[in-house]
Amino acid sequence: MTGLDMANVHLRSDDRGATWRKVSADPFTSCMNGTAGQAEIALRDGTILRGVWGQYLVYDPDVPRSAFLQRSHDGSVTWGKPEVLIDAAKAVIWTKRIRMLRDGRLIVLGGIVHGAWADRTRDELGTSIEPLLLVSADQGKTWKGPIPVVPPEHRKNWGGEEFDAAEMANGDLLCVFRRINPEGKSARWQGLLRKTGDSWTTTTARPAPLQHSGQPELLATKEGPILHIATTGVHLTDDGGENWRQLQIPGSAYYPRSVQTEDGRIFVFGHVGSDNAYGAVDQSIVMDSFVLAKP
Repeated sequence: MTGLDMANVHLRSDDRGATWRKVSADPFTSCMNGTAGQAEIALRDGTILRGVWGQYLVYDPDVPRSAFLQRSHDGSVTWGKPEVLIDAAKAVIWTKRIRMLRDGRLIVLGGIVHGAWADRTRDELGTSIEPLLLVSADQGKTWKGPIPVVPPEHRKNWGGEEFDAAEMANGDLLCVFRRINPEGKSARWQGLLRKTGDSWTTTTARPAPLQHSGQPELLATKEGPILHIATTGVHLTDDGGENWRQLQIPGSAYYPRSVQTEDGRIFVFGHVGSDNAYGAVDQSIVMDSFVLAKP
């Protein structure tokens, strides 16, 4: 991918997704598949907070060799200086999701490898990744953690940084993971983090009755149920993941992101294709929307 015209593009819609206009496109150069965009959230004061993978910006010597945060106070037109979550000399992290809890705190989800980047390859780092959870009570200025996400017996050879979490009514976090299973294949697992004071404790981690499909995407809906959205279908649970049922709507595009607006409509964004070589397919961005209705 080196040599391509790369940019983090932001579009805005003021008419419920009917039309879109470009508001920014900040350029970057990397030999890796993306550096920002998956971990991003709008704070209550309008600030946009995003995670950037500094370890993938190998041509920029001035950034940390680990994930960091950046803020935009003008709707993504300009971005502030890197804000380090964990000292890159102590750990390498990958930010995949930033979620806001009902009490206003933020959580960062992703992956962590303890120890510095040093001379390890991406494959070598991959064998050491375990799930990452950090929490902030001051809009991301300071962070507590990392908080253990899965029981100790599952952390070795976990196999990836991709997972998501949705807050349940009682404050517990339902997690769905993409990991490498004992057979060496990507698989969906799920786990539950029990709320304990202002933190969480691990309970279980086990295979989920969901097909593998890239980065997991969970949405805690205003109606109460939690959705798992993927190319393989949209599934719903209202009992903390004990049971999942598939909704009678099509699956999403690849690596979806979802949001529910104040009126209850759910919007899902993803891209056509998969990890295809550049130009192999029309890797367009597509949008779907739907509402939940009682059966």
